[in-house]
Amino acid sequence: MQEQLMEAIAPYRDRVDYLEVRLEQSESTAISFRGPQLDAVNRSFSLAGGIRACHKGGWSFVTFNGLAELKDRIEEAVVQSRLVGSEKTLLADVTPIQDYVAVELGRDPRSITLAEKRKLLESYNQLLLDYDPRIQTTMAGYSDRFGITYFVNSQGTCIAQERLDVTGRFGAIARGEGGVVRQGFESIHSRSDYDVLTNIEDRVKSAAVRAVGQLEAKSVKGGQYPVILDPYLSGYLFTKLSVICRKQMVFTKTRKCRNC
Repeated sequence: MQEQLMEAIAPYRDRVDYLEVRLEQSESTAISFRGPQLDAVNRSFSLAGGIRACHKGGWSFVTFNGLAELKDRIEEAVVQSRLVGSEKTLLADVTPIQDYVAVELGRDPRSITLAEKRKLLESYNQLLLDYDPRIQTTMAGYSDRFGITYFVNSQGTCIAQERLDVTGRFGAIARGEGGVVRQGFESIHSRSDYDVLTNIEDRVKSAAVRAVGQLEAKSVKGGQYPVILDPYLSGYLFTKLSVICRKQMVFTKTRKCRNC
């Protein structure tokens, strides 16, 4: 694929100051259960990319969804950049890089049959359903995606990078006395190994444990309390709050947010 992309842009190197192609091809699987029912099974393959061209300071960008149209889309990007360019292109002097960045795989999900993936997810979903009679329904989902991103440009750079994502999501909804409803969730993720989702019965069951346990939880009385916050989450919350405050100050034309 890298050689094919380099060959595709080679005829246009002298027609523009700069040209690049980014392409991503991927294959993915998704399976989900809702309650005792199989909700969805999806298997998909995709290929898409984008082309940037620059000539005399004028940039153009064109997308494509298949290799059959790559030549025409490159031609389109080149023509557009030549139409808008009227000044001078100034680019940093960058040493070309040629590399292939592979994922260090454990057990590759592409080697696992769809039937085996479904059987594993179904067993975890049944584990949630059987945990307690107060469990009203469950949600169980599995997804994997393996993609390769290619980048080539007219300066000689040619890079390919693999990426794998494997995810399991599990949820349980419990109903107690008086119609009280509580939920519990658990998620597991890996970027290298399908086996992160095998032999995880205890972690899956923890979603049901939390849902049922919350049925007995007492409501918190309003007031001020000392709390322990996750540093990453609290940083995100404070950042969002500061953005809201700044917007409020601009909107009200004051030096202090009315919510502070």
